[in-house]
Amino acid sequence: MQRLKDCFLNSEIRIPQSAFEVGMVPFIDLTRQYKTIEEEILSATKKVYEKGRFILGEEVSAFEEEFSRYCGVRFGVGVDSGTNALHLALKAADIGEGDEVITVAHSFVATALAISLTGAKPLFVDIDPETYTMDPNALEHFLRHRNTLHTFLEEKGVGTLIHYPIPIHLQKAFRELGYRRGNLPLTEQYARELLSLPLFPEMAESEIEEVATQIKLFVGQKSPADDED
Repeated sequence: MQRLKDCFLNSEIRIPQSAFEVGMVPFIDLTRQYKTIEEEILSATKKVYEKGRFILGEEVSAFEEEFSRYCGVRFGVGVDSGTNALHLALKAADIGEGDEVITVAHSFVATALAISLTGAKPLFVDIDPETYTMDPNALEHFLRHRNTLHTFLEEKGVGTLIHYPIPIHLQKAFRELGYRRGNLPLTEQYARELLSLPLFPEMAESEIEEVATQIKLFVGQKSPADDED
C-alpha cells in the first residue's frame, strides 16, 4: 500500500501543466480528437444516461464483443484502467506471492505497480538503445547469472543476499550529491551481478560443504554456450 501511495504522490512522474498551456505546442490535446468524433461520443453517452446503467451494462458488453473481434480473440473484458488490465493479466497467469516478474524501468510506474499488486516482486533489466524496449541480451544475461543462481540455491535451501542492490550514490537519500546512473560503471555493474553466499564464523563444516556442493551442481548443469560467456 505504501508503494502505491508513493507512486501516485510522486510529482516527478506527472505531466507538467506547461505541456497544456495555450501558446505552446501541446504535448497532447484531446479536445481536437473529440471534435472529430463529437457526434459519435454524444450519441453513445446519451444511451448510457437514458438507461441509467453507469457500471457495466449493455454498452460495456457491446464494446467487449466488438473489441475482442477486432483483436481476433474469443473474449474481451473491459476494465477501468491500464493498471488493472495489467494486474488482471498477471493474475490470469497465476502470478502472485513469491513470484518474480522481469520487466523494464523505462516505463510508466503502472508496469511495476501491477506486479507488486499481485504480491510478486518486479525485477528490472535494461532496454535496447535502438528500440527502447527490453534488451533480449540483457534479459538472457540476467537469467543466466545472478537470478538463476539465486533461485537455484534458494530452491536447495541455501540462503543468499545481494550486496548491494542499489549503490549508495544512486539512493534517494544521497540524490542531492548529483550522481547519475553511469557515473560509477563498475560499482553499478557489480551491484547487478554479485551474489553473496552464506559466510559467518559459526557455520558448520557440513553447511559449508552443502553450499559448495550445490554451486558445483549449478555449474555442472550449465550449457557449453554459458561457459563461453
